[in-house]
Amino acid sequence: MAHGYTIWPATSEPKLRKSSLRKHLPQLESMIAICKSERLRKELDERINSRKEKIASFYSSFAKTFLTLEMMPYLPSPELLFDIKLFEDYIDDPKEVVVDLIAGTAQKEILRFIVEFFSHKKRQLLELLLETDLLPEDVTEDTSPETFLGLALAAFECCGNAVFITWKEAGIHVCQEGGEMTQHGWGLPFLFRFSDAAYNALCKLSAILLVDPQSISANDLDTLNRRFVCKGCKFTRHALMQGLLSMTWRECLVHAVQLSKSPPQDQHVAEFDILTEDVTKSILAVEQPFPSPAEKNWCCRHCHIFSDPVKKAEAIAHARTAHSIKAPVSGKDFAYCATEHSPIRPRVFIGLDENSNHRCLRCPASKSLRLWGKEPALLRHLLDR
Repeated sequence: MAHGYTIWPATSEPKLRKSSLRKHLPQLESMIAICKSERLRKELDERINSRKEKIASFYSSFAKTFLTLEMMPYLPSPELLFDIKLFEDYIDDPKEVVVDLIAGTAQKEILRFIVEFFSHKKRQLLELLLETDLLPEDVTEDTSPETFLGLALAAFECCGNAVFITWKEAGIHVCQEGGEMTQHGWGLPFLFRFSDAAYNALCKLSAILLVDPQSISANDLDTLNRRFVCKGCKFTRHALMQGLLSMTWRECLVHAVQLSKSPPQDQHVAEFDILTEDVTKSILAVEQPFPSPAEKNWCCRHCHIFSDPVKKAEAIAHARTAHSIKAPVSGKDFAYCATEHSPIRPRVFIGLDENSNHRCLRCPASKSLRLWGKEPALLRHLLDR
């Protein structure tokens, strides 16, 4: 905001007198016009921001009321609504009063926008898969994309070289780099490409697991819940043990893509090997719970008012008190709502030298799955027994 003392020539006229008012009238009028213009601009910006906040709030309320909890992470940013004519006209309304949106009309437009957004993004990802010739011959652009976007081979990279496997991961990502693809008057920055490096890694894992990489679904591989290591990587030291980080099949695909993007001097071929069932059981026994119950990403599935994510214990307590559910069930009464910025699963270091992977047979069954380094940890443990 301009101030009078920044415009008025105080040095030439320290004090304005009545006799000199006519002389300085043009300067006064100019100063008043500048101040008025800035005031009007500021008020206009405040009205525009207020209307945008109303649109975003209405959009959020609509989603919480009419959409399922599973859809929430995939919703596009409310900023994309600002380019739709209905909301653009509302934002640019010349009236000085900020009124509420017409609920019925706004709801229909938001629903149409969400349906088109999902449809366009799924269609684009399916087209990327069709270009690979990895899908059955009878699959066309008119085929429903849901089935094929759940295959393990549906791995994509964005402009930032991040890897997203299946619709579950790619659906919540909107790339912030590169240009935009325009569709129906609003920008869609869906800049993905099929990941050849991830598919090559999947083929190696499929050969180990004796499954078909072109037909196996991501859920089936998740159910197997096996752990792998990359034998091509150098051993690292953890305490007195040398070994590697264990990985899920998804992390193996991400690892292979990262290796392909490494500087030439650091590149090497990803060589995966599966860990034995006994070692896998030990790893699963010591892995931290994931998703973490301490994260504020848990929501109630029975109400939309309780939609702000909280810790798992708080979500369970809410289900018990607000809905009188004695034993809330994960996935049914409450659920983890993953977002693009959710933390990744912590990996477990697995020792692969002679000093590693020893088990104490004196411990009860509930504790015997722990793997020890023989010296000095296990020897000290045995003395304490």
